[in-house]
Amino acid sequence: MKYISWSFRDKKRATVILNEFSDINRRIHENIKLLCLASSIGVNSQQHLHHLHTDPHSVDLGYSMDANLRLTAETAQGSGEDLELPDAPWLDILDNTRLAQGNFGLSVCDGKDVIQEFRQYSVTSSPPSVDGIAVDSRTRTLVNRLTRMLQQPREQAFLIPRCLGWKFIPDQCQIAFVFDVPAERDPQPLSLLSLLRNRNLKPTLNDKLNVAFGLARSIAQLQLVRWPWIFGFEFSRPEDFFSSGMTDICLERDVYRHPSRQGIPETRFNKLHDIYALGVVLLEIGLWESWDQMQHIENAHRMGRDFLQKALVKQAERRLGSKMGERYKNIVVKCLTGQFGVVNDTREDLKLQQSFRTNVVDVLERAVASM
Repeated sequence: MKYISWSFRDKKRATVILNEFSDINRRIHENIKLLCLASSIGVNSQQHLHHLHTDPHSVDLGYSMDANLRLTAETAQGSGEDLELPDAPWLDILDNTRLAQGNFGLSVCDGKDVIQEFRQYSVTSSPPSVDGIAVDSRTRTLVNRLTRMLQQPREQAFLIPRCLGWKFIPDQCQIAFVFDVPAERDPQPLSLLSLLRNRNLKPTLNDKLNVAFGLARSIAQLQLVRWPWIFGFEFSRPEDFFSSGMTDICLERDVYRHPSRQGIPETRFNKLHDIYALGVVLLEIGLWESWDQMQHIENAHRMGRDFLQKALVKQAERRLGSKMGERYKNIVVKCLTGQFGVVNDTREDLKLQQSFRTNVVDVLERAVASM
């Protein structure tokens, strides 16, 4: 009997130790990957990334795909490859698109479901052409660079489908990004915003934490390869790309934008701007309310960009703790305020990335594991 009692007690203790060891091992693995991929201090960047991409040990450790994405991000800047899809058959396919929620549409190509994300294109700066409206060279370069990145193989953690290419639709002044529908998935896109507005849907705490963790981990992976872009948000841009400076005042878009990016953008796009948008989404998930169901948000937007940010922070501080716990509330407030305790960061924002993973991704992962 003593032997049986000891074995059960010892097995339980061993399981706890093994789980703790696995958690520490995973964190070491992720930190090494961050240091290898996010920093280029003192090394030839492309040579270093090529080694990480091809070295058998790097492949075994799972660093190869991320290294390839970084290589693609760097080489895409000098690439002249045009990834716009041909007129035939894509103009006919896009004409027969079944519109879905938001900016998304569904169609079929060669018997396979594809999903499109449509983006309005301002023709004011477009040069005239023989065939009518053409995409200006600056936008074409940006869209090609984004498409090339979206075509690369990547880890499941990115949560982004593979892009087939893009197509300009002159009659509608739109650019359509065309994506594969992942295997064994319902081709009908369903936005998170529509789920939040469904008052009959009551997700569990575990459901909300899983969604929050998946989004936070995806942001961390995207920022690791120095290309902040999110499927369903605005045109992506690398961090050194400055916007055209055109004024865009729209609450539905501004609510997810950092204050310095609302109206006429005041600063270059950076990692904190994506983290801010994530904070707004995590607030919505925690409260299970869309932004337009929260009190005082519309009035705050009319008063100014800083008032909108303060209103969102106030929603988090007053309401999130009782619904999701203090740790989740603190995560959202950090994302909305950008207060990650980082000073004298590197050019690659290495300290910010480490702090984001420690204070957001890791905390959410532990919360999911404890459920």
